[in-house]
Amino acid sequence: IAANVGEGEWGKRGPSLFLVGAGVIVLGLNELGSSLSPWPVPAEKAIDQGLITSGIFSKIRHPIYSGLICCLAGLSITTASVYRLLFTIALYYCLDIKSDFEEKKLMETFSDYEKYKKAVPDKFFPDSMLPWSDI
Repeated sequence: IAANVGEGEWGKRGPSLFLVGAGVIVLGLNELGSSLSPWPVPAEKAIDQGLITSGIFSKIRHPIYSGLICCLAGLSITTASVYRLLFTIALYYCLDIKSDFEEKKLMETFSDYEKYKKAVPDKFFPDSMLPWSDI
């Protein structure tokens, strides 16, 4: 499979995946606005504004992380780099752990986070987008 990464149909999907990821990042950044923080705890402005559940956040709970994963996967496919693909898998793992910690802090800060989490069960990608969703 490694020899085929970046070739044929897969090679054409790489740039598309990168652009979709970049778009998702922009949507997430736009929705967060001044609530954006590099730290895994809610910023003061986020606490003042309240929990954001609209726009892209009504579909997935961590769109910026989703976008990063898509961008890196797209770059991996486009450049036919198995190393970048492995890095993408490692990034996914790290962001999954970080988002679990963030969600604990969000639950402590926002009383309605548990309700939001049930209403939006998809952390990174809507199940309907995943190839194994029909299994």
